[in-house]
Amino acid sequence: MRVDLHMHSNNSDGSDSVENIIDKAVKKGLSCISITDHDNVNGLKRAEEYAKGKIAFINGVELSAYDNMEIHILGYGIDYNSRIIIEKTHELLNMRKTRINKILKRLSEEKIYISEDEIDYSCAGRLQIARIMVKKKYVSCVNDAFNKYLGVNGLAYIPSNRLSPVEACNIICEAGGTPVLAHPEKYFTQGILCGLLDQLMQYGLRGMECYYPSHSEEVTAKIVEIARERNLIETVGCDYHGTHGVNDIGQLKNEMSKANLEILAGHPLEFYTN
Repeated sequence: MRVDLHMHSNNSDGSDSVENIIDKAVKKGLSCISITDHDNVNGLKRAEEYAKGKIAFINGVELSAYDNMEIHILGYGIDYNSRIIIEKTHELLNMRKTRINKILKRLSEEKIYISEDEIDYSCAGRLQIARIMVKKKYVSCVNDAFNKYLGVNGLAYIPSNRLSPVEACNIICEAGGTPVLAHPEKYFTQGILCGLLDQLMQYGLRGMECYYPSHSEEVTAKIVEIARERNLIETVGCDYHGTHGVNDIGQLKNEMSKANLEILAGHPLEFYTN
């Protein structure tokens, strides 16, 4: 079955509504999708209801974690009404807002003026600030914003207080979901992938996003081998952000089995003929 299990709506840093994403996925002929907004589940109830009768839908979230580097954990089949998800996503939003405001203050010291009114805190992040900086002509492009101001060595960089990858896995499991490691290429190239997987599997990790647009054929083959050695579910995700990104819904042709999709969903799925 053709699927896309990694997409972002305008509830985080994507451009499309959940309804538009679902309509596009149906037109692409996909059998199953998941919307995995960053650190929030605000669109899942609407998406779940809108998808009925159109396409199989798996509730999802992408939690941003940190352990010497940024590590993203996808959570599938979560209960978006669970206490742990509601509390933690609210906490993450507050942490994100605090960090953004500190960055804005640091930027003002560099004669770059962006007010809090210009920030959408529901999806606030450095990328949003970078885009505003480009729009206001403080920098020529997003890369310039990160290189000079917002990156780790930038003049306005503020470290983030984030979950650890273990905490992210624990939250997803407590919410009844299944943790999956997102876009693992960078961990593979840095030689930490196997150790990271072996650690997180002790805390419920059951899958890895083996098929991802930026993965070369060679990297994909090696990542798949690592996943199969550990009996991990191999997921497919394009990391769609609409006009805010370069990847398209369903651009990967890799398929997943009904059995694995239902493991991620945590319940039987109904599939439709598009």
